[in-house]
Order: sequence, then C-alpha cells, then structure tokens
Amino acid sequence: MLRRMPYRQRVLFINEGSQGSGVMGQEAIGGVLRALTAGAAIEARHISLPTMGRVARLATRGVPPLARLDLDAHPVRWQLVQALRARRVLREELARSATDLVHLNGHTLGLLSAGQVGRVPTLLSVDSTIEDWHAMGIWRAPRPWSRASLLPSLLLERRAFAAAARVLAWTEWARRGVVRACPSALVAVHHPGLDLERFSPAPRRERERPRLLFVGGRFREKGGEELIATLGGLLGTELELDVVTPEPVPRVDGVRVHRHSSGAQPLVDLYQQADLLCLPTRGDAAPFAVLEAMACATPVVAYDVGAVGEMLGDPPGGAVVPKGDMPRFVAEIRTLLADPQARERAGAQARSRCEAKYDARNSTRALLALMEEVSAGAERG
Repeated sequence: MLRRMPYRQRVLFINEGSQGSGVMGQEAIGGVLRALTAGAAIEARHISLPTMGRVARLATRGVPPLARLDLDAHPVRWQLVQALRARRVLREELARSATDLVHLNGHTLGLLSAGQVGRVPTLLSVDSTIEDWHAMGIWRAPRPWSRASLLPSLLLERRAFAAAARVLAWTEWARRGVVRACPSALVAVHHPGLDLERFSPAPRRERERPRLLFVGGRFREKGGEELIATLGGLLGTELELDVVTPEPVPRVDGVRVHRHSSGAQPLVDLYQQADLLCLPTRGDAAPFAVLEAMACATPVVAYDVGAVGEMLGDPPGGAVVPKGDMPRFVAEIRTLLADPQARERAGAQARSRCEAKYDARNSTRALLALMEEVSAGAERG
C-alpha cells in the first residue's frame, strides 16, 4: 500500500512522440501511461515532442555515400537533435509548472539534460542502450569503427544514466546493457506493460487455411519481405498471411495488407484470430507486437534478437529461432501449425507470462511506488 503523501506528487511524463510511420511502439506506450495514470494519486502531465521541423529533418538526414560505410554520424546526429528538442521542452515545462519528478521515455531524450536531471529527480525509460541498438545493424551494417563514431552519444548516455534517479530497463537484457554502459547507474527492471483487458484471447472463427500474422512499422527491417519471399507458393494455397504495416507491400496471393494504428480494435482482432505471429526481425529490443500477440494467446515465432527470447519465456510462448535461419523459422511454423495441442499450450503459456510480467496495471502500480520512493529519497537528501 502506498504511503499517503501530504500533496499530490507532480510528475511530468515526456514521450518521444511520433518518429514516422515506421515506429509504432511509442503510441502504445504513451496510451498506456496516459490511461493508467489518469486515476492515480498523482498530478500527471503528459507531453510528446512535436513533429520534427524542416531544419531538424535536414540535420538528421543520412549522407548516402558515407552512410554505406557508417561514416556519416547519422545515429549521433539523430540522437543529438532529439535530445536538443527534448531539452527545450523540458526547460519550458519545468519553468511553467512546479514538478516533483520527471519520466523520460526513451532515455536518449535526456542526453543533453543532465543538469535538469540532476536538479529534478528523473526516471529514464530504456528498451535498449545506444550501443546495443546500433550493433544490431537494423539501419546499416556495423563497421569496425562504428563504436568510435558513436562515442559522443555513448559518453552523453553514460552521463545521463549516472545522473538519473533511476534507470528503468524494460527487460533484463536492457538492464545488462545499461550496466555495461554505466556501472554506477541505479537500474530497476520495469516494463511499461500492456492493457491485458484490451489485448485478450477470443474464440477463433472458422477459416479455410491457417492464418499467419506479421505486424511491423518497418516492413523490410522487421523481415516482412523475407517472410513473404520464403513462404512463396504456400501463400494462397496452404497459408494466409495478414500484414500490418504503413509501408508498401508486394501484391501476392494469400497476403492481406492492413493499415491499422497501434491499439486499434481491428488490429486486436487480427491478433486474436491469427494462428501464429511471425516476426523474423533482425533487429529489435522489446517489440510490442510480440507482447500483443502473447496477450491474445497467439503463439509467436521470431528471431532471437534483443529481449525477444526473454519475453517469450521458458517454456516459450511459441518458438525462438537464431537470427537469419529462415529455413528453421519456416520449420517451426510448420511444426506448430501441424500440432494444434502444442499451439494451444504455447498460446496459454504466452498469455500466462503476460499476466505475470507485463500487465500494465501492475507495472503502473510498481512505477508509482518507485516514484514515491525516489521522491522520499530526494526529500531526505
């Protein structure tokens, strides 16, 4: 039970906001935090960064000849532009209204705000460190000199982690990355969670063929093209595939393309009706699509990247495949589709794991308790 405080704790939540149609997770996080802090015993202000202006977009644009060699400092420029924009918003909000605590989601927003972070207790929410994210090669292949090119951001990240009242690592995988980046950081494993009342199992309707589902804002990077090409002639004859993405998708028999936003009811229905979620992403930290499928008791077949294996648990709520092994990926799909009982067990395991570890109601209660603890420590200090 939370200690009664003589005032309503004043908490400023700053979200990274829209990063383009290829990034869908920020919408989910912001929506969960807004909904579940609305009835909490705090005074919550939720701010998202505005859409990038023309100058910011120019400053973060890649330089094609150098980008191929990872020599255009694109990641650092992107991170610094976002950090500058966040610092401006943070200063304005702290000047506008008294604030007891700040929550920054994601942590790179605080790269240039160590001064403010030191004055007002701040929580940094982290799904992946800068180095771990870049090492996956999602946007470009890492080079031997890539880490050196990231050095400005890595130094600022370490400083931000050290200044934060708490670093909220979404997963144990992320926690290990934070500790590597800054051994002195005060880290707690805390995932923002998912609305398990909205994302929940439902009876599956009759279908002519098994239904697979792919959900990803970054269609190519998440493996959508590879999945369709590999399934090839099975689509439209043995299998059907629903694809949810804002990006262009090749026209193929047996493939249905949807443009649903994060959390939309038609998207929930797709999760509930799918036999499997297939996500051969070669680079991801803690994809919400995995949790959303798991919450709907839909087994997941995915590459073992970032914290995906940790999220699926042991025994897994589906199957985890070594990155790049598409033949085994398809074999796991076939195995699960051929064994309805195994698929049902995996789906039940997936739902059970969400209830135990990723229920947003429990996550929010834990976050509020941590905020009270941080504020009490600041008062004593």
